Amino acid sequence: MDGSYFPRDGARMVPPSHPDPVRALILQLAQERETTLSEMSRAIGKNHAYLQQFVHRSSPRNLPEESRLALAARYGLDPEVFRGSDTKSGQARRYPPKSLPPIPGEVLEMDARGGAGLGAGGMLVNAVDHNGRDVVARDVAVATWRLPSPYLSYVLRVREEDAKIVEVVGDSMAPTLLPGDRVIINTADQVPSPPGVFALWDGLGLVIKRVDHNDDGSDPPQLTISSDNPLHSSYRRTADEVRIIGRIVCLLARRM
Repeated sequence: MDGSYFPRDGARMVPPSHPDPVRALILQLAQERETTLSEMSRAIGKNHAYLQQFVHRSSPRNLPEESRLALAARYGLDPEVFRGSDTKSGQARRYPPKSLPPIPGEVLEMDARGGAGLGAGGMLVNAVDHNGRDVVARDVAVATWRLPSPYLSYVLRVREEDAKIVEVVGDSMAPTLLPGDRVIINTADQVPSPPGVFALWDGLGLVIKRVDHNDDGSDPPQLTISSDNPLHSSYRRTADEVRIIGRIVCLLARRM
């Protein structure tokens, strides 16, 4: 095996290349997401063979608008990258990936294991919007969740664009949080006052811990980072040694 990716669509194995840029892009997305054309087809509301026929049989010749919009929303790209050949030049128009406004009620799940979407210092950042605000493009998310907007706004008191979901890894916060739990982070709440449970970059990795200000007069001021599991020790960091990503506001899902 030379490392090339082959979609798992039936018995046919096709490497991620195609002379048509739009079809090549779809194969590339399948490779990067480790998914299949069948799964991608169902994800945009089509039958399982829809994208296979488009890629391998040129049927349809160009994707209709509804399919372009669905793919763009799913993978955080500009719909124009799926348009197809320009009638004047005969060349497919290419556009850079673009962070799109979030779909109402849609919350992105980031990869806590691999750090996808984590920039320098553990920032959940992939791009900057037109207001200069750091945002996360949907192409670095591992999943999307649809939650009622009123629940986010009025119950959790978090804006949709500030909510992110991560999977709990490890047992340091047991029994409060267990491995495999999904939690919602309010990325706009990065100050541990009052103290609470936060996602943060502690200089070594992305962790979920209890964070509190130290009141012992240390200079520079320090944070106490602790676990709920008594088998894990507490430790201290200065404020400039960590990057608080956000406060945990909800345990969203737990395996039974």
